[in-house]
Amino acid sequence: MVASPEGRYPAELRSLEEAITALEAQRALLGDGVVETALAPLVAQRDRLVASAVGEQRKQVTVLFADLVDSTPVARKLDPEDLQQVMSGYYAAARRAVEAEGGVVEKYIGDAVMAVFGLHRSREDDAARAVRAALAMRQALERLDGHTQATYGARLPVRIGIDTGEVVVTGMAGGDSGEFLAVGETINRAARLQGAAPPGSILLSADTAGQVRGAFGLRRLTGLELKGLDGPVDAYVVEGADREGFWPEGRGIEGVETETVGRAGELDRLRELFTDVVSRHGRRVVTVLGEAGIGKSRVLRDVEAWLARLPTDVWVLRGRAVPSTQGVANALLRSVFAERFRIRGTDDPTTVRGRWTTGWTELLGAPDGAPEEGEGAAETVATWLGFGLDEAGRAVVGTTDPQALRRRGSELVRRLLDRLARRAPVVVLLEDVHWADAASLDSLAALAGPGGEGTLLVVASARPELLERRPEWGAPAGMDLLPLRPLEEAESRDLVRQLLQRAREVPDELVGVVAETADGNPFFVEELVKWLVQERVVDTASEQWTVRAGAVDDLQVPTTLRGLLQARLDVLPPAERGVVGCAAVVGRVFWDQAVDRLASAVRVRPSDGVPLDRLAQHDVVVERPRSTFAGCQEFSFRHALLRDVAYEGVLRSARRLLHAEAAGWLEDVVLRSGRVDEHAAQVAGHHEAAGHRREAASWYLRAGRYAAGAFANDDALRLIGRAEALLADVEEPDLLVEVLLAREAVLDRLGRREEQRVVLDRLAALPAGPEQTARIRLAEARLLFFRGEYSAVPPVAEEAAGLAAKAGRQDLEADALMQWGRSLAYLAEHAAARRLLRRSLVEARAIGDHKRAGEDLRLLGVVATNLGENEEALRILADARAEHRSIDDHEGEAMVTGQVGALLMNMGRLEEARQATEEALAEFRADGHRYREGVMLTNLARIAMDQGRLDDALEGGRQALELTEQIDDAEGLVASLQSLGDSARLAGDLGAARAHLERGLAESRQHELPYFTAHLLASLAAVDLAEGLPEDALAHAARAQEEAATADVPHAGARADLVTGMVRQAAGDPAAV
Repeated sequence: MVASPEGRYPAELRSLEEAITALEAQRALLGDGVVETALAPLVAQRDRLVASAVGEQRKQVTVLFADLVDSTPVARKLDPEDLQQVMSGYYAAARRAVEAEGGVVEKYIGDAVMAVFGLHRSREDDAARAVRAALAMRQALERLDGHTQATYGARLPVRIGIDTGEVVVTGMAGGDSGEFLAVGETINRAARLQGAAPPGSILLSADTAGQVRGAFGLRRLTGLELKGLDGPVDAYVVEGADREGFWPEGRGIEGVETETVGRAGELDRLRELFTDVVSRHGRRVVTVLGEAGIGKSRVLRDVEAWLARLPTDVWVLRGRAVPSTQGVANALLRSVFAERFRIRGTDDPTTVRGRWTTGWTELLGAPDGAPEEGEGAAETVATWLGFGLDEAGRAVVGTTDPQALRRRGSELVRRLLDRLARRAPVVVLLEDVHWADAASLDSLAALAGPGGEGTLLVVASARPELLERRPEWGAPAGMDLLPLRPLEEAESRDLVRQLLQRAREVPDELVGVVAETADGNPFFVEELVKWLVQERVVDTASEQWTVRAGAVDDLQVPTTLRGLLQARLDVLPPAERGVVGCAAVVGRVFWDQAVDRLASAVRVRPSDGVPLDRLAQHDVVVERPRSTFAGCQEFSFRHALLRDVAYEGVLRSARRLLHAEAAGWLEDVVLRSGRVDEHAAQVAGHHEAAGHRREAASWYLRAGRYAAGAFANDDALRLIGRAEALLADVEEPDLLVEVLLAREAVLDRLGRREEQRVVLDRLAALPAGPEQTARIRLAEARLLFFRGEYSAVPPVAEEAAGLAAKAGRQDLEADALMQWGRSLAYLAEHAAARRLLRRSLVEARAIGDHKRAGEDLRLLGVVATNLGENEEALRILADARAEHRSIDDHEGEAMVTGQVGALLMNMGRLEEARQATEEALAEFRADGHRYREGVMLTNLARIAMDQGRLDDALEGGRQALELTEQIDDAEGLVASLQSLGDSARLAGDLGAARAHLERGLAESRQHELPYFTAHLLASLAAVDLAEGLPEDALAHAARAQEEAATADVPHAGARADLVTGMVRQAAGDPAAV
């Protein structure tokens, strides 16, 4: 807040802000007109008071004071030019060290240099920056001193004092120079500390030491007498350099260290699990589960600290999920690499590539020729995770096929983890996985499965909401849940006493009130004690704290966490309270520039900018070590619950405006970064809260497509569903069509046919132009095909082809021709099918659509197979595989491989068929393509039966039947029933065989599948024969021959003829021999 240090303005401004807030609260009762009239003079007076104080502000800074030791005798020895050269080097080295850490050299006083950190812009780590600058300055001056001694025979060691405290910062006259003057006792203390420091040392005040505790090695000096200051003081000598940390420092009461309370059993369990996986070279995923504030982060930090004390090497990787990226595929996995490689979200592509390449190479270690070392491996993973960009922002990997990228990227990450785990145990610590995206959760669960090499332990923290998303989480082998219970009352009392350990006496009544109010939550305990300190129930002014007698009776202690946190926020000055609300609108994690924009929009921005440094002093927010967005300071609320309470404190009338500003700011930032899709869900959330339904829907759609492209199907449906809901009462038919088409495409991949049907019915009722209508009709044709309604497909596909041609969309026309031809192939109209598929192939090649061309060729291979042209089919399928390989389309190639497997099965080359089918099945499962998975399972069951592996055949058939029933795949259902029936017959279970075959026959006739009808009738004839019913067998065999003739499928006809011969031979017909 810009104001005179002790003047009347802060109090008067506070009164005005409270009056304005009170009037705003009456808006619903009094009406806008009355409120605006009453507000006008108050707002004008507030603005005049703020303007009158511009140019001066109180703020906390860290002051560094450096001086040369015994420089006067040296100056007498040196020639003035030599002295000038020495001093210029000294001043330049000092300035470089200060400015490298964001400080400002405020003045030179003889040999002394005074620098201020936080002068122009406060940072939470200003004290740490000052200490780092002092260390760098000392190192540089030691080199300079060595040169001075060697050249001139004189030494000029430096000593440095640092203090943190409040100063008055005043802009110099004129206001445009950018120069500031800092005035206050802090500067004097820093100078006195410098004078008391031994030569070559750095001496900190207690206030500075408290801010950097844990980051540097410090040695305490007690009872230091400093000239001009009253009484002895404690100071700290810096003895070690700083370290960077993933975990925020400073939880609890400043200056008070506490032991972990009530978690001995959980920590013992985690140590046992680590020992177990090391002994077995195994893998395990452990989720530490508990409510917000229960102590999950403390447990993870304790685990990391324990690992650091082990005598053996351990790889420790860390990552964190945040709510804004819950809909972003692979966001949690990306955070692990970003933290390890120090990549920011808005680093330019060159920086991202450089940091990624360096980090990947360092993890690989010594080369051994493995695939993860191969050309393009690092770039593949980087592109998959959203890091691999060239200078123009394009993907550097040759393929744009998402499933291929996903398959290859995940394989390389798995191989990298295996590589690390073979060298030393790998421990991955993950925070807040209840906010993780679905794709990362799938990857995390897969780590617990079989197939990995080496030792790997994942320890993740999560709230119970994770089990609402994933009820099965923790149930599979290799996964554990480790719930954190609330503290017992005795444990809570122990924690209260630890936090108040510096108090002379702590009344039992106070301890009991805190423990009872906290209800076993360690965070609640800490926050309640902090509130007591703020309210001066606990006086921390002296080294030994005191508790005011009777204070508990005089003050009302909040009975719920919400009341507690709201009480903490209410003690903030009005301007800071307004800024807290703006920050809460941005989110749990927020940025200084975003809050500045919001605060300006609602007229709560102080003239000196948003006071996030003072909010950090109040322990409401903490500055994060690195920012997602370059050029911004990134902060987070001390706890998610603090953010929630602050957000609820924002007037609803202001929330829409604030969210609109947040959306605008975030859009600007992500558009500049060129990585829009990663943040689309976050932008959408702000637009939604702002009431911008169309904009929100558009951004949710973008986020949903991004998730679908990464095969994060659950996330895609959730995001697209938000877009759909927002358009419920909005006249945006074009956008709604796009949203529904995106939803239908994901449902198609998942095989959720009934839901597809609902979506297509809605699409049919919406107005649409030729292009959109063509896409709708193509989706309709696709659904009809996969439900086995082949005869209904041709007119729909023909209509789509005409609409596509009218719209000038050659790609859609080729798709329509393909779907038309495919349906005719399954209706055994082979000549017509070939003509259409060849036309589609010509169209696809004309526009360079290799994926479409590959599918056309695959279907032409199906036609050749049905006609018994096996060698021709193999040649065509080889051409199809080449088309898909030319664009690195792994899923398309898998479809061809599966078709080759079916052909080889019909040719009796069973082992080759099995290998091809299993290869295709693995790809379809990885990509979530359930329809294709069902086809492969059925074929594998048939192959197992033909190879005499009847147990495998029956189990495979049951799996195929279950899946095809789930996805409403009519043809797949019939095929799986036939396979089960034939396997049951060979296993001697004739009753089950007949039941499966008769059900399959009914389904086949309902869906007009003459090919399968012929096979099913032939199979029933074989069952009749096994049961001693020759007349029934002959009847079924005759009908099988009739259906085979209708189907024009030689293979089916040959099987019907074979069964007929077997029946006649069993009946003693000599002509059948």
